[in-house]
Amino acid sequence: EIFSFILDNNISSHFHFEIGAHLLDEETLALLGTVPEGMFQFEIGVQSTVSETLLNIERSVSLEKLAKNVRYLRQKTNIHLHLDLIAGLPGENYGQFLQSLDWVAELSPHHLQIELVKLLPGAPLRGQADGLSLFYDPHPPYTVLETTELRYSELERLRGIGRLIDLLWNSEKFKLLLPALAKVAGSFSAAFEQLELFWVEQGYFEQPQSLRGVFSGLYQYVQGCFSGTQKETLREA
Repeated sequence: EIFSFILDNNISSHFHFEIGAHLLDEETLALLGTVPEGMFQFEIGVQSTVSETLLNIERSVSLEKLAKNVRYLRQKTNIHLHLDLIAGLPGENYGQFLQSLDWVAELSPHHLQIELVKLLPGAPLRGQADGLSLFYDPHPPYTVLETTELRYSELERLRGIGRLIDLLWNSEKFKLLLPALAKVAGSFSAAFEQLELFWVEQGYFEQPQSLRGVFSGLYQYVQGCFSGTQKETLREA
């Protein structure tokens, strides 16, 4: 009803919705197929694809239904899709998070975001932190520092991967290179893992990155870290 009201009355406003994509029914999906380009943006919190983790945060979600609906929205509508993952949730280790990242990347959202969980005062996870062995910064924004499954160093790596995804994927300026990097590395997450290591070694996270600087960093990465055959694959992209 809300979507219909907006479509009937909107003139030029842009609307951002935070939604559970698994809750959309066929009738609503069909309606969303009529939304003009640039009018709607959906932020969809996937958070995790690990069953134990979703149970721990009391999030009952059909990932199959969520994926099906996201694919429909991506292929059949003009809606800008923003998908979120949260690192540091109880029950998800480093390898499982990378699997979640690959799962979300396969859905090809316009914007993919990684955030470290924040244990805000009054939030359920804050009250369960001791029992779940979640260690967090006691000062705002109360970011997780370590969990039973994730060391501090691993969380920092995921933070770095998130920053690179923002620079490369969300900027939409490397649409051909990123699939090629994923092909050479074996997966989307493996490509960003390797690139994050290079970015740290070069100290790029410690300095502001212009677009020219990002291109220069990627060029050095490809020249220094790949074989001739791999370079040819990337050159073709």
